[in-house]
Amino acid sequence: MSQKLQVDLTLLKTLSVLYVEDNEDIREQLAQFLRRRVGTLHVAANGQEGLDVFRREQPDIVITDILMPVMDGLKMSEIIKNEEPATPIIVTTAFNEQDYFIKAIDIGIDKYVIKPINTESLLEAVYKSALILLQRREIDAHNRFIQYMLDMNPNFVVVSDLSQVEFINKTFLAYLGYNSLEDFRREHRCIDAFFVKVDGIPYTGENTQKWAETLIASPVVTNHIVYLRTQPNAEPKAFIVTFTQIPDTRKYIFSFTDITQLEQEKLNFAEQAIRDPLTGIFNREKFDTALMQEIERASRYHAPFSLVMFDIDRFKSINDNYGHHAGDNVLRGITALVTENIREIDIFARWGGEEFIILVNGTPLNQSRQLAEKLREIIETFSFSEIGHITCSFGVAEFADDDNEEKLLERVDKALYRAKDEGRNRVAIATP
Repeated sequence: MSQKLQVDLTLLKTLSVLYVEDNEDIREQLAQFLRRRVGTLHVAANGQEGLDVFRREQPDIVITDILMPVMDGLKMSEIIKNEEPATPIIVTTAFNEQDYFIKAIDIGIDKYVIKPINTESLLEAVYKSALILLQRREIDAHNRFIQYMLDMNPNFVVVSDLSQVEFINKTFLAYLGYNSLEDFRREHRCIDAFFVKVDGIPYTGENTQKWAETLIASPVVTNHIVYLRTQPNAEPKAFIVTFTQIPDTRKYIFSFTDITQLEQEKLNFAEQAIRDPLTGIFNREKFDTALMQEIERASRYHAPFSLVMFDIDRFKSINDNYGHHAGDNVLRGITALVTENIREIDIFARWGGEEFIILVNGTPLNQSRQLAEKLREIIETFSFSEIGHITCSFGVAEFADDDNEEKLLERVDKALYRAKDEGRNRVAIATP
């Protein structure tokens, strides 16, 4: 296991886990591994079967593949999250399933394990999910022992009557930089000054209990996510906030559970979903989104922009003569050269195979042609390890008023192929 995480196998033995996988060999291998480590394991071969088992057995944690017959893993997960939002769901997936990544984030998937599955990574994901599940259950238990919770709970705890903060536990006070509630009250009436965002919306409350009113006004949402910052230049931390009303009073207990690492993992995953795994630049899906946005902006404000599309001349011969490893190094090398010679505001993406595309923001045709010539010369004169010099052909097209996404891409693609037909290692301009 990872040296940074010591898995408590005793905790895992208290869990019931549902594992859903349509591949029989993978399912049997992973099921055998999990049975030795968790308390109870339920197995299903597709999403519909998994959903039936979930509703019948109510497991603590769900592990599921994405692509499956009858019902896929994301559809099953969406239904489970709607019925039991607190149930942690771990998705096993492959990098080439990028079309499903953003939807998985929207559903609220808790963890992701990349295939081929590393059993240590899977066990860590199960354990981390178990820890979050345990924290939520502890909060429910502590609600029955309010005084003990206020004094001992490791999470941040606040008691408020919605007009002012009446109690802040010692853990929260220490995070805020105060030794006692009295010290805190000398400078603050409430904790609004420390809020950055509430449920993804920038927070603008000032010396009020607006944050508490906002959370209580949305009872359908049981797990609010807020960002807190102790100092103006400090990095904010993310917390899940749950609340409960103290019986027979107008007071509420708010508990803040630190999920900064989990939120960062989700952000990292979202970033992976828009990046080409080989070169690290944007992938085609991300470029399509950026292009549609730029077309809309250009149509509205009549702002110029251009596309530069290029590919590597005779790239197949590089793979044939030097091997795919050398070809991959060329793709990465060209990516680095181009990235160093375009602006940060330009959108650079791998279009597919050995083809690349650049969205040159705010730039008309002539300047974009000059950029393409510059890049062509830089690539031509650069000596790549193992293979030496290579060349690229370029097509350039400026957005026109009657263009849509399909027409603009078709024009720049034709320009590129004209450059190749006319002898390669040159720049061709798209016709209107």
